[in-house]
Amino acid sequence: MVRVQAKYDYNSGHEDDLVFLAGQAITVTEEVDKEWFSGEYVDARGIMHQGMFPRNFVIPMTPEQGQTVPGADRDMEKEKTRGKRIIEREDQQAKEKTTRKEPLGREVASLIGSQVKNESAKESNPQDSQPHSTVCSG
Repeated sequence: MVRVQAKYDYNSGHEDDLVFLAGQAITVTEEVDKEWFSGEYVDARGIMHQGMFPRNFVIPMTPEQGQTVPGADRDMEKEKTRGKRIIEREDQQAKEKTTRKEPLGREVASLIGSQVKNESAKESNPQDSQPHSTVCSG
């Protein structure tokens, strides 16, 4: 028997599909095609669940956990490579954000500094900051 573990929750609403939550161990009973498996598992209440599910929703279990799916090593390598690329992209984006923050930080500090200077000038010359009123005689 071949065993896999769910990466994501799956609930398609189709009567013949297998419904499961992420982390569920599933026994593959048939490789329907390159995109679908049929499988089964017994839930915590002892109820057997059977049905079809997409291959890309599961990963092969490690040898300690159970057998691997034929061709799963190739799929696992693709998934690892994809994960590494995502991490590298996120690292690069984080570096770019850090680089962009420095000039922005200086600009904000400059703006705050000029506002503080303006406030200090108003305090030292209060009549400039008082509103002027004009009286019209008619």
